[in-house]
Amino acid sequence: MKRRLLTTMGYGLTLGCSLLLACSDATTDTPTRNTTGSSTSSTTGGTGGSTSGATTTSAGATATSGTTTASGSGSTTSSSTTSTTASGGSGGASPGSGGSAGSGTGGSGGSSATDAGSDASKGGSGIDADVGDATFPPITECPKPSVDRIEQWMTSAPTEGTTIPPSGNLVVMEGDHYVAKVQFIINNGAYCVCPVYLNNAFSSNADLSTSTGFLLTYSSTADMYVQARPTSHWSGGDQWATLIPTTGGVKKSVFFSFDPTKWKSVFGTPTWTFASTLKEVLGFVFVGNKANVITFYGLRFDGFTPTCR
Repeated sequence: MKRRLLTTMGYGLTLGCSLLLACSDATTDTPTRNTTGSSTSSTTGGTGGSTSGATTTSAGATATSGTTTASGSGSTTSSSTTSTTASGGSGGASPGSGGSAGSGTGGSGGSSATDAGSDASKGGSGIDADVGDATFPPITECPKPSVDRIEQWMTSAPTEGTTIPPSGNLVVMEGDHYVAKVQFIINNGAYCVCPVYLNNAFSSNADLSTSTGFLLTYSSTADMYVQARPTSHWSGGDQWATLIPTTGGVKKSVFFSFDPTKWKSVFGTPTWTFASTLKEVLGFVFVGNKANVITFYGLRFDGFTPTCR
């Protein structure tokens, strides 16, 4: 019986040791797990896709690394790195270029360019020069009082309108040079009329058929017009004209083109062409029906020089 008991105890010890060995094997048989990069995910454009030029851009990485060691018959080592890179964040809703912010070149503002000739819709042809006579050859004044060699700056008052001076020539000395000065006094809307004889005589005209235009240096406080009157059709108000805009009383140099599209009549349409007018211009006639204070400092023509008398 004693032997049987010892045998039974031996079986028990053997069974216990077997159980212990089984548990130890279960631990040591677990393979070492290396998960480096195993859960790496990369997304571009967030959950919605990739966007270029989108509203939000973020980039970042989260890394976790750890090691756990258990003493005993076995050990477990784990190392893991989780990396997430997002470009465009979660703002991208759909794949595409430009994202929600959009992109453009030059913007929506555009550009514009405006010159003094923008009054052409009102009959004007002027382009602000602000250079005086610098673009023209030097000129010698006449022995008689003249403004750019033009001696005859006249007013038709009191027959036509009311002006200061009330009649005669408008040329006066100002400092060491001559200018032409006039003031339009408006009565009941009547037009004031100031003829300027380009070649200094009623019997002599100017051929401006090859000229591109004229440079007027002046100051004025209101708009007026200038009519190009030919010798063959001198009288009457139905003449080819262009707007001479106000300078606000400031001295300015403005180049006015002989482009026929920028000349029209203040009154009735002439029965002759503007081209035929340019071949025989007897005079420029400045007209206006607004109170105006005017000073003429210069009148130069492309391709024409007045003759002194």
